[in-house]
Amino acid sequence: MRLLRILTTFVFPVFLGHGHVSAQRHGMAIGLKASAGTSTWQAAGLAVKPILSGSLGAYMPLYALRKVEVQPELLLTAMGCELTRRENQKQLVRTAYVQLPLSVKYFVTPVFDLQAGGYAGYLLYAHSSGYGDQADIRDQFRNMDFGLHVGLGLELISGLDFGVRYTQGMTGIWQNDNVVYPMNRWVHGSIGYRFFAVKRSFVNRRRR
Repeated sequence: MRLLRILTTFVFPVFLGHGHVSAQRHGMAIGLKASAGTSTWQAAGLAVKPILSGSLGAYMPLYALRKVEVQPELLLTAMGCELTRRENQKQLVRTAYVQLPLSVKYFVTPVFDLQAGGYAGYLLYAHSSGYGDQADIRDQFRNMDFGLHVGLGLELISGLDFGVRYTQGMTGIWQNDNVVYPMNRWVHGSIGYRFFAVKRSFVNRRRR
């Protein structure tokens, strides 16, 4: 009974669009966001393990339709993976990209959205450590990376945004490679805050 009371009071109103957190969206907003999670590669013939990764940047939700927003972002993302190669030795590969994701968000309720989109990334850094040495390996990677993502989000009237996103690279990241063809892959949870809005009004729809 206690669990049911908690769900009825706090959880269901959020996803059904009632309570103090519902909103009507008009115009645009600007916010900052940070995310954390794990990243790895999808690659043929390589034993890979995920490592911790994350991103930091800005986003701009733009009102499109009554239940739809378009959201461009500018992110600095750190990722990579752990490789197990010859004689069971470990090699840690870390990379950093400037990324430009673009998402289309459909609001199932006034605060809960489903989202999908794509991204373009430009490589800034690639570093390898293992086998007793370290090396800059940026010249072994392609400069550009492209992929798709899907996710879901929760936007509160306070300006706080929460999200979970799965991203899959669609292009190989190694130079001159037609065999292994590694592609980036990561899952991140994010938190953001919309600190600036233009022509955007919030409406309290609390039902008595």
